[in-house]
Amino acid sequence: METHRSKTNYFTNYEGFSDGTANNSIYAECVNHHCRQYIPGGQDRYWQVKTGVYKLYDPETDKEESESAPATTK
Repeated sequence: METHRSKTNYFTNYEGFSDGTANNSIYAECVNHHCRQYIPGGQDRYWQVKTGVYKLYDPETDKEESESAPATTK
């Protein structure tokens, strides 16, 4: 199980890491995270698989349901 402590220990090896902004940085760069619209900046780097689980974003295979769902007409 991934915990806050293990995330902090992993990322402290990187220069410029700030534990206080780590989650916001991930949210801002996660293409399909619901908070992304509220956090400015960020590049398309991550895809949220499920709560707390992310992978690198691949624009060829990672599509939001609304993008890949067939259009409906009335």
